[in-house]
Amino acid sequence: MQADKLTGPRWSRFIVRFLPPIFTDALRDSPQTALSMFDSVHENPELIWNDHIRSNVKNVVACQLKELHLLQMKNPNTKWKTDINEECAYSNVLNNELVVAGVFLRLFIANPSWQVRHPKQFTTELIEKVLECMERPTPQLDTVTAAFVALLSNHPTVASHLPAQGYLPHFCALMSSSSGHASRSAILILSHLAENTYCADSLTKLNCIEGIMKSMKQQPFLIRDSAHALKCLLKRNCSDLAAQMLSTGMVDYLLELLGGKMEGVTNVAAASAEIVDALKNVSLDLQYGAKISEMLSKSSTWTQYKDQRHDLFIAANNVHAITGTPTGIAGYLTERMFTPPSVNYTPPPITSRKAE
Repeated sequence: MQADKLTGPRWSRFIVRFLPPIFTDALRDSPQTALSMFDSVHENPELIWNDHIRSNVKNVVACQLKELHLLQMKNPNTKWKTDINEECAYSNVLNNELVVAGVFLRLFIANPSWQVRHPKQFTTELIEKVLECMERPTPQLDTVTAAFVALLSNHPTVASHLPAQGYLPHFCALMSSSSGHASRSAILILSHLAENTYCADSLTKLNCIEGIMKSMKQQPFLIRDSAHALKCLLKRNCSDLAAQMLSTGMVDYLLELLGGKMEGVTNVAAASAEIVDALKNVSLDLQYGAKISEMLSKSSTWTQYKDQRHDLFIAANNVHAITGTPTGIAGYLTERMFTPPSVNYTPPPITSRKAE
């Protein structure tokens, strides 16, 4: 019945009144798997199911069946009708949980590598929840931010759909006007969005530099994340961004940070490396690069950094040039400066000796 294009959605909505949404897919794809799920105990980002919940669902169905039986004893033509305002049979599970697109965010944050059934739907509904909480900050903001960052970190391809859906202009607008916790969320999310090629290309066409600078000033301990986002965006060699760097005073602000102590920043050396790379990227712009390079050359602070090899210990999750398993040991920032040695691996020609 669920496979029917006309009535299938109606049956799916009916089923979720008694069973969690994951059962609708399981019943459609493999009834045997659905029955096995029903009789088992689960606790994962898409299903919390145990003996107590199963017993409660059975009791709810049994009570409704008994009521229907009594009504049909009086009138055999009575039909089973459910109240749309009635709570679902497993509502007690949802009371203290934040659920988005059928995913328990608390459990997803604890297990971010989990492959959700509908990643595009989850991404869409989660970014909408993020924007809603940024616009009107609530206690849920930290949770939805952590979940969205975990999603982008562990499933980076899901971000590729966001530019076409039109969420990034709204995000940039909120970043420019946000404060407090909202600005913190904006930086954490932006540092991951900027790593995605499609998102970075879309962000370069928006007025985002002012919002980034405002967030950096409000959240100084996240300067490194902000600088990382800047570095990724400025790699796109977009003259519009270079113009924004000049008009907002971002170049001077970054030089000021390099010359200061950056109090509150966990790894000042790593933050400095990100800032230097961002400035080097923007100085290569064809339209405004010469002017920016001139500004940098006049800075005594820049003189200390421009020729340095930034072999700084930077966490591996922020450096894509590093290979190896994520052991928790920091790596080196090798971007733009690591060139593999030229080694001839061709074996020497085989020579044969003439028999004496």
